[in-house]
Amino acid sequence: MACCLAPEGDLSRIPAAYQKIQDRTKTWISRDQTVYVETEGHRQAVRQLDQRGAVVITGPEGSGKSALGHALLRHYWRHHAHTPLDVRDHEEWCQHVDVRKGRQVVLLDDVFGSEEFSYTSYKTWARDLFHMQDSVRSSAFLVVITIRADVMEEMDLKCNFRDLFRHGPVLDLGSAECFRESEKLEMLRKHVENRDGASVDENKLRDMIVTATLKTGVGFPLQCMILAKDCEAGDEQAREITHKQKALQFTQKRARLQEDGQAL
Repeated sequence: MACCLAPEGDLSRIPAAYQKIQDRTKTWISRDQTVYVETEGHRQAVRQLDQRGAVVITGPEGSGKSALGHALLRHYWRHHAHTPLDVRDHEEWCQHVDVRKGRQVVLLDDVFGSEEFSYTSYKTWARDLFHMQDSVRSSAFLVVITIRADVMEEMDLKCNFRDLFRHGPVLDLGSAECFRESEKLEMLRKHVENRDGASVDENKLRDMIVTATLKTGVGFPLQCMILAKDCEAGDEQAREITHKQKALQFTQKRARLQEDGQAL
């Protein structure tokens, strides 16, 4: 693992900067959690962290990668006394992530490119990830890495990422195995009730879940959010049409923002 000490003459700044990252992370992962559901994907991620010390999470846009990453930090902070660190860049990693600082759980969220694969970012991180593998064998140091599915595919083609980071299978939130049917219903219920402020009929939920599982190119949690906004549509056909339109609008908007160099 890369040395995490600051340059000589700059040591006095480390404690305050380290505390700032901790505070920022704890604030972020303690935000409103009313629509989060601990899914089978969540449990698989915890098992992999417990057994291997690291997990790589992938999936399409809106599949809940960042939400799961934050939930894992929250879990190990509250139940296992790990210090949660949402590391934003390589400089933060080098200066503040260190097994000598005690139990840590670190999230690297989209560090290889949030919109498209960045080979520069990959080269920057590759050596540290390689040396990190000895550290994560200890339960005192845990790492969660999130990568968009299309970024992962490009990384595999260009860099053979899976050979670099051999800590078990990649957890794909786009896979049906990550969401049980009961968990899908609960997630959709939470989104609808959080928006409307009232309970929703079970039969209506089961009708809506058919629409929420349509193949639209975005993840199930985002489909729930879109559908919750349009649940006033009066029948299944109307909801399906509206939902497909909304999902298409989302992907088109994202494509335009990517062309303009903006983030959604």
